[in-house]
Amino acid sequence: MINEFERSILKEIDYNQEFNNMIKFGSIFEDDPSVYVPTAYGGDFSSKKVLTMEFIDGEKLADVISSEGIYDKKLIANRGIESYFKQIVDYGFFHADPPHPSNIYILKDNIVCYIDFGMMGVLDDEFKENLTELFIYFIEKNINGMINQLSYMGILPDDLDLKALKYDLIDLMGKYYGVELKGGIHGGMLDLITIMRKYNVILPREFVLISKGLSMLEETGIELDPEFNTINTLEPYAKKIIRKELNPFKLVDFVKKNIFEIEHILKTVPMNISKVLYKIEEGGTKNRTRT
Repeated sequence: MINEFERSILKEIDYNQEFNNMIKFGSIFEDDPSVYVPTAYGGDFSSKKVLTMEFIDGEKLADVISSEGIYDKKLIANRGIESYFKQIVDYGFFHADPPHPSNIYILKDNIVCYIDFGMMGVLDDEFKENLTELFIYFIEKNINGMINQLSYMGILPDDLDLKALKYDLIDLMGKYYGVELKGGIHGGMLDLITIMRKYNVILPREFVLISKGLSMLEETGIELDPEFNTINTLEPYAKKIIRKELNPFKLVDFVKKNIFEIEHILKTVPMNISKVLYKIEEGGTKNRTRT
């Protein structure tokens, strides 16, 4: 925790890093009219200790929440959660402050404007894909799928009581998918983290940051629109991801990216099989039983 705190603080006070974050984040939404990213000025205008960006003429989200009849709050709530999912699922580069009513501004036409890019989260392709699949299982209320996905990600310890974990997840789903809450998951991600800690599961830093970010955005969404429903908002996005996963071209891309690893596996499989068979023949294998 101390090392992570040091790393985060040093990155936050390096404005060259924040400048680069703004440029990269801006490229994500350059074709999305619903989200705006301020222009950062480099060259002589910015340095490690100074960051110069354009003036934003808008309202803090906190002020928009308390306003009446000026903004489409329902639209803003949907745009906020959709834009956050886009950062995580499509690009693996996300605002990790986490987003809250004081670091998001709303411009004319209900445009969401992110500011303060000192702390950003980065996901590699494998983790991003695994996390996306976990989210889909969560949205689809598929408990077995969630457990299998967590196990596949190597997060669950070997001695974990899977049956007890399953019962806790069933209780969690019953709490957040009840009729009264209309399918909302307000606080559900943080409760999921609590359950994982109960079973001594060490969650990746990025998972915790994303869960907190989603919880914060959902809480803000409910303040904007009391009928805001995260599940209903994200279901179309989940279906889009599933269609993408079923695309045969995805397999082609995977082969292209991992061609050398596949080649190595194919070369070593016959040799490894021969070693195992030789040990069996020589009586060199041992059965090991956990006590």
